[in-house]
Amino acid sequence: IIYEFRLSDGKVLRTFAIGEPTLEGDFEGIATGKGRVFLVTSDGLIYSVLPGENGKRVAYRVYDSGIGPRCEIEGLSQAPDPGELLLLCKRFRNDNTDPLLEIYRWRIGAEHAEEKPFLSLPLDPLLDKDERAEFPPSGLEYNPVCQQFYVVSARNRMVLILDTSGDLAGQHK
Repeated sequence: IIYEFRLSDGKVLRTFAIGEPTLEGDFEGIATGKGRVFLVTSDGLIYSVLPGENGKRVAYRVYDSGIGPRCEIEGLSQAPDPGELLLLCKRFRNDNTDPLLEIYRWRIGAEHAEEKPFLSLPLDPLLDKDERAEFPPSGLEYNPVCQQFYVVSARNRMVLILDTSGDLAGQHK
């Protein structure tokens, strides 16, 4: 069930359920784009719905981003281009990968995400050794006003702020 609320006072404006019966799952991110709401699973399945009326149910469409076999997804965000969404890798399925922060681009409505990452950054220059060990990303948001990405790691209570080139613009603990 999706809740829409007003940030200024927390008032719930509407709720709507996905599917009949209501779709259940462990969703790892939510974002909007092109008048739709999108949810993503850790396996990279993207659910797309039109926002529903308060208390109603809505039909959905599922896309397979194709990223699931490479990594576990743990974040979905708007992108600099309004026709795209970004998927954040939390953990690579192949343990031989050097510590990387990877973000993939999915053009809304495409059958799969792009194979080449939108951003692929080694964590070595961004974090010290102890921070890298405790940095499984758990969220991603793009701020179009300042054109920056916020990558959250709940485990170590850290936020990395990156510009659109992937350069570190700040860090908060």
